[in-house]
Amino acid sequence: MKSILVLSKHFFPETIVGAVRVSFTAGYLHQMGWKTTVIAADTSNSKNTNSETTSSNMLPEQHIHRIKYLTPLAKSWVGSLRGLTWDIMGRPEFTQAQDLLLKKMVSKADQIIDEHKPSVIYCTTPPSIMAHIGHSLSLKHNIPFVIDMRDVPQQYIGAGNFIYKRRYRLDCKRMAIPISAASAVITVSDGLREILHSQYGCDVHLIYNGFDHLAHESAAMNKKNHNDFTITYTGSLSFLGLSVRSPEPLFQAIDMLLKKQGYTNLNWKIQFVGLSPDDLKPLQHYKSFAMSEFVDRIPYEESVLYQHSATILLHLTHRGRKGIMTSKIFDYLAANRPILTIPGDNDCVDELLNITGAGVSLEDPEEIAEQLMKWYLQWKETGHISNDVNQKEIAKYSRKNQTKKLAAILDSVADGNRDQNHNQNTKQPC
Repeated sequence: MKSILVLSKHFFPETIVGAVRVSFTAGYLHQMGWKTTVIAADTSNSKNTNSETTSSNMLPEQHIHRIKYLTPLAKSWVGSLRGLTWDIMGRPEFTQAQDLLLKKMVSKADQIIDEHKPSVIYCTTPPSIMAHIGHSLSLKHNIPFVIDMRDVPQQYIGAGNFIYKRRYRLDCKRMAIPISAASAVITVSDGLREILHSQYGCDVHLIYNGFDHLAHESAAMNKKNHNDFTITYTGSLSFLGLSVRSPEPLFQAIDMLLKKQGYTNLNWKIQFVGLSPDDLKPLQHYKSFAMSEFVDRIPYEESVLYQHSATILLHLTHRGRKGIMTSKIFDYLAANRPILTIPGDNDCVDELLNITGAGVSLEDPEEIAEQLMKWYLQWKETGHISNDVNQKEIAKYSRKNQTKKLAAILDSVADGNRDQNHNQNTKQPC
């Protein structure tokens, strides 16, 4: 049996996207016959946890090793100030907390490798830390490692304040060594693949974020029927602010409709699941903002339930940034609701919607208003909106199918390393 050591800061029971993705991936690898061991940070005190998730029973708890690393000093204002100082000065090492996590994960991995030498090491969320751990272990134990670049620092360069800009420039440089040494590098979109290949000269495999069919099957059976025409957005916005991702064109479009004769009393609801009114404070002057309903951050499965219960799903692309295709768009596909994307990205998201027939990409408020009324009138007449999508195409993006692609890459890496070791062991002396 082939075995794999998964390195991830985030893992079940955390409910952030990075944790959900790797938790399901590890579970499916286990089901596919890989002896799977996970080393992750202990996040039991995090507010973003939920012990009742569909991924909770996929990998036995004894296969998961959780590392406590946040010391009282690291969590104090002194630790925060020290981390900020390191960012400003451009210190090449990680923050104190990250450095401590790195050391503790390496120590635990050394123990696991000595007991059950894995066939391959899989380094995932966040790659800026896990790749360095994997590289260190690979050099020490002669085990190949694979880097999962779900995010790449290059996609944020030039954005944010000077501290963020400096941090991401440093991350780009730091990643050069582990990427050049990795047996395989994986990312989630063609755009990010081109970025990685251009900067590091490496071959990059493409595995999409995908959706988790188990969560969606449960949500489809338990979805709620609204009396209101409900436009739903789930997830956070960019830490870079509304200049990158904003629903403003939606409010502009609905305000246009409210001014028109016959549309002054639209019984619509705009749900923002995972946001607070403060996140959209600059948009509160729009009349249609009063239609907004805000739901605190919730576990992944509950978020999926909101998606299935919506009339329309709102997707906000990263304005001006190509190659960003988050898990959310794939969850939206699986929810089988019409998708309104604002704005179009002229890239991977637009292409995905065209291939699947799952929605439209618009930016002009008048065009958005026209599309919303088309959907609304159909919903008002029939109680639903016909959504003629390519289900066969959508099924390709399930997490299980994406993990099959990953398993094939891991098989190739493990087999290649085994053959190399065999040739070295059988080489005749001169």
